[in-house]
Amino acid sequence: MLSILDKAKGIAALKSLSVLLNDKTVKPYICWDNDKNFVFRYLYSITDAYVIEVLSELTIEDLEEVTMNRNPKYPKRELFVFSKEVVLLNADAKEVSEKLYIKLSIDEKGRSLIVISFHDAKYSF
Repeated sequence: MLSILDKAKGIAALKSLSVLLNDKTVKPYICWDNDKNFVFRYLYSITDAYVIEVLSELTIEDLEEVTMNRNPKYPKRELFVFSKEVVLLNADAKEVSEKLYIKLSIDEKGRSLIVISFHDAKYSF
């Protein structure tokens, strides 16, 4: 369960996310070099456009946690972790339901959106 503070941060983050996604000058950086993201992308033919579509549909109910970044590869700021149930087509063209694990770095002032994680949620939240 989210704290009142984390819920408020999440609401603000979703507003910033919407602004960034609607700004044609902002190109979200999706970390496809991450092994989990790469494999997931390959298995389900995930495109950048699909990632952006899913991000645009996130709601405060999808927010799982707000945490600080500990990876020196990314800016030292809060990260927002979401889960989202989606239906995808697998390699056999069969529909499968997947719960996604989505971790974002959102910086509206710096015009930066980094999708650190976009893959199946291996474990329950």
